[in-house]
Amino acid sequence: MDGKLTVWVPFTTLENARLYARANNTTLTALICGYLEGLTAEPEPLENAPIVRQITGLLSPDISRDDYEGHLEKKYGG
Repeated sequence: MDGKLTVWVPFTTLENARLYARANNTTLTALICGYLEGLTAEPEPLENAPIVRQITGLLSPDISRDDYEGHLEKKYGG
């Protein structure tokens, strides 16, 4: 079920939000709904780890810790 909400914001904030929505091919309603949903959503575990996010998935899921340790032994001697 949808509901109606009246919100009062400064005029410049409203205009900037309209411009942002238009530039991003969306609506103010979609922006506001997305923001409000994000307040209660479960945080992504790697949200504050952009480098880890970038390298996640580079290795095959078949690689084990033993494989990694073997690689280190070959690379650096053991």
